[in-house]
Amino acid sequence: MPSVQARTPEDCGLNIFGPPAPTPVKGVPFSDPDAGLPDAERMAKYERAEKEGEVRYAAWVECLKSILNTVDLRSVPRYAINIDFGPGRPSMADAVAKAELIISGTIVNFDPSPHGGTFTTVAVDEALKGSAASSITFFQGSRVSPTDDGLGVTVSEAPNEGLLVPGDRAILLLQRGSDGNYHIEHVTGWFQIVDGLVKANYFNDWRASVVGKTEAEFVDMIKAALQAPR
Repeated sequence: MPSVQARTPEDCGLNIFGPPAPTPVKGVPFSDPDAGLPDAERMAKYERAEKEGEVRYAAWVECLKSILNTVDLRSVPRYAINIDFGPGRPSMADAVAKAELIISGTIVNFDPSPHGGTFTTVAVDEALKGSAASSITFFQGSRVSPTDDGLGVTVSEAPNEGLLVPGDRAILLLQRGSDGNYHIEHVTGWFQIVDGLVKANYFNDWRASVVGKTEAEFVDMIKAALQAPR
């Protein structure tokens, strides 16, 4: 699709998706566009629509990137992605042992992928495990998405890790994935620092032992776990 010059997310939506579909009116019959289609033809139509949707999403992301700094990503609606995931590590000791890199820092860059997910850069304050440069880029499964009418922005959030955006502070337990990128350790590698206190993923079985700790207290807990004999 051709590149789009935009000043607002609405510009991106109108150019990529077109005007919103009319709102259904109560009591007015709905015309089924698939009525009478054989099953094979209907499925082929759905497959074409899915591929077209992927192309349009990629074009929307590329359009949005140029104006992303005008969007307050903390205030847009967030919706959970429906994905399957297993439990994280059963203890902090297991989590820190499994991690290849443990860092504290602040998110400074946010680069949505046209194929879904987000490349995210964190300015590293301290490497608690492993060797880190002054900044590290990792991949988040959560992503930005258009609103239903295509005119606004939402966040589609993986429930095993909340989406971190520029300005967010976090302590992250990272692992290198098969794609060569760093990823947050599943469920038990995500710790956001909000107002100086630790926030852990809801599905982290040992979150109660760290939630509400100060950043300094949590760092000390991680260092102690790293030094404990295994």
